[in-house]
Amino acid sequence: MGLYVNAPIGLFLFLALSRMLPNDRPASRQARLDVPGALLVTAGTAAGVYGVITAGELGLIAVKPLIWIAVALLLYVAFVLWQRTNKNPLMDLTILTRRSVAAGTFLILIATALMISVFFLGSFYLQHYRQYGPLITGLLFLPVALGTIIGARVAGRTIGPLGSRTVAVVGLVLTALGTAVPALREGTAGLLLGISVAGLGIGAVYVAASTTTLSQVEHYEAGLASGILSTFHEFGAAFGVAITSSLAVASLAGTTTTGFTRAFTVAAVAALISALVSFIAVPATRTAQGGR
Repeated sequence: MGLYVNAPIGLFLFLALSRMLPNDRPASRQARLDVPGALLVTAGTAAGVYGVITAGELGLIAVKPLIWIAVALLLYVAFVLWQRTNKNPLMDLTILTRRSVAAGTFLILIATALMISVFFLGSFYLQHYRQYGPLITGLLFLPVALGTIIGARVAGRTIGPLGSRTVAVVGLVLTALGTAVPALREGTAGLLLGISVAGLGIGAVYVAASTTTLSQVEHYEAGLASGILSTFHEFGAAFGVAITSSLAVASLAGTTTTGFTRAFTVAAVAALISALVSFIAVPATRTAQGGR
């Protein structure tokens, strides 16, 4: 279903933007497309994501996921070596060493992992344990979606005067508090209240992630920085599914809440630890308008 919906929308946006955006690339920066580099990093990312997802199904030390993760590492090593020797590399690898980019990718990784965990655990709890149908479950998730939108909206308005660090830390603390509710209190009401609060925090962290990553890059590096964010977003989703399914395996059959409690507890602890890491790692940049 995603192919039939996303592909036409993507094609429409590509055609529209190709006509609307100016072709203002400086002549001094014209270069050939690094096709081998693009293939290596794409294949490495695909292998890594598949390996992590498979680890959630078969176990973290199963042979199949370890093989795929090893393949991903080899492809990434080959990509790095190729970038160092190619005259027209796909990306400047030193961008990954910048504090703002490293901190932003960490934020997108943990925010996506927590968001996927919330929806994964919540949907299994409501459908398999509480026996709600897909329609009712979808409607019950509306407060979570609204919370995420509100959190992102508020973060967008306050990140200028408060700075990315404050928004990220507050967002992760909210996420920790929200995911702790279903870990401590069983029931549909507690679950929905908790994951809605978590949605508020995660929405704010997403804004902090993109703002932090793009705050210290040149205009011609914006596409590369956005691509790095998208890559770590995919890895965050894969890690979220793998870790959550491993922790909640006892509850996925719908007979006990032990696994759900364990998984939500780990999510809350992970969010708190991430808040501490963000306080140390995320630059405390502030502007009156929320820009650079």
